[in-house]
Amino acid sequence: MELEHQIDNNGEYLNFRDDIMQRIRSAQYEAMRAVNKEMLPASQDIAIKVDHLLNQV
Repeated sequence: MELEHQIDNNGEYLNFRDDIMQRIRSAQYEAMRAVNKEMLPASQDIAIKVDHLLNQV
């Protein structure tokens, strides 16, 4: 009986761990998307400024 209880607890732990890991991955993905959304216009602006500078020379 004790072994069955430990296995159940282990299964519950694994499910809990998997849920936490999935939540972390989801948050990391959303953070990456937010950063990329901000970086794209900045990168485009930098490219335009570099292009203007190079065309002046």
